[in-house]
Amino acid sequence: MTTNREAGQSIMRRLLTCLRSSNGMLIFLSVYLIVLTGFIIVTRMGYQTNSTLSMANLRMWRRDGDTSLGDLFLSDPIIHVITAVDESQIVGVPALFYSILKSSQRPDDIRFHVVMCGKSAQFLEDYLRCYGLSTSRQNIEIVSFVESQVDPSILLWDVSFYTDRTKSTCHYSWSYLDRLFPKLRRAIFLNPGAMVTTPIEGLWLEALQHPAPLLSTRNKQVNYSGDHFNIQRIARVFSNRYRREFLPCASLFNDQAFVLDLDFFRRWELFKDIEYWLEKNAVSPEPLWKHTGHSTWQLIYHGLWKLLDEKWSVEHWVPNNDNPDVPPGIYKLRSIEGANKSYWMKYRPPACFHRGRCEDYSFGNVTSWKCACATGWTGPHCQFKIGKKPRN
Repeated sequence: MTTNREAGQSIMRRLLTCLRSSNGMLIFLSVYLIVLTGFIIVTRMGYQTNSTLSMANLRMWRRDGDTSLGDLFLSDPIIHVITAVDESQIVGVPALFYSILKSSQRPDDIRFHVVMCGKSAQFLEDYLRCYGLSTSRQNIEIVSFVESQVDPSILLWDVSFYTDRTKSTCHYSWSYLDRLFPKLRRAIFLNPGAMVTTPIEGLWLEALQHPAPLLSTRNKQVNYSGDHFNIQRIARVFSNRYRREFLPCASLFNDQAFVLDLDFFRRWELFKDIEYWLEKNAVSPEPLWKHTGHSTWQLIYHGLWKLLDEKWSVEHWVPNNDNPDVPPGIYKLRSIEGANKSYWMKYRPPACFHRGRCEDYSFGNVTSWKCACATGWTGPHCQFKIGKKPRN
């Protein structure tokens, strides 16, 4: 014991002697500054978090050693694609699915998962059947989501939407994806109305190579400062919640297309974080955000999401005579009507096998889509004649 104490005292005397010299002091200050700088950099990158969203816990997504591309596909060969639509958006679903299948090199390995908001699953299944898409043949899973499924304890959603266009039930559904599809571990989320003109397996492979809680491209149009976020109030709430700095100059992720790790969402119960932000927004003297119902997602994934290659950025496609063909990528037309319609229709399967059109036939509370064919067409795909609704 005496020997250890004497050894410690000897080390301290040498350290003090070293610090008294100018060179020793410089060395000490250099080491101190290096450690301090490293700490600041790590903190600004968002690595200092609470236990719920600890970046240290993200090490489970890191792979040791090199893994061949073939091994990656074998480890997770089925490609899962999710979209969420309400009644006004179903027109884009056949084009989205058809464009993915048409451009894919592995169409048999693709599984589609659709959240039908505000309507029954049968409502969308009948509509897709009009366009030759079968839930069994094309591996399409449809689940219904209505407002009654929303947890009564978080009816604070209503104050989180500031424009009519963002009050769709589908804005609720994002926070329930882990429960609506309990068997899914990872999925590509695409907003309806998109067209995919490049093999989707390339995006899936990139997600397997660089696993993260969420992968996306940057939103090129806005950041936190320019998207109606109340920066000062959010920064205080964010710091108290996660014990790290909120960076208003950071990019928002592009919510038109991203890869979501549903296991991460479940494991760290991110739904509680969504509830937390909704509650804070409800009691705040001034709204914390004013633009979109997905602001909560931009906050809980702040500092956690990783960048995809820019080629996966969703672009708005404007057809023109100089460039009439849609190049490889993911696109969303500003409108499916007018001049854009002919380009959008290229990626939509024909309705009723070119024999008619898909029409909504409703009786009371029952809504169903049927193929109405033109005069002269008969057969199993002609359920009714155009303009002649069947009797109840």
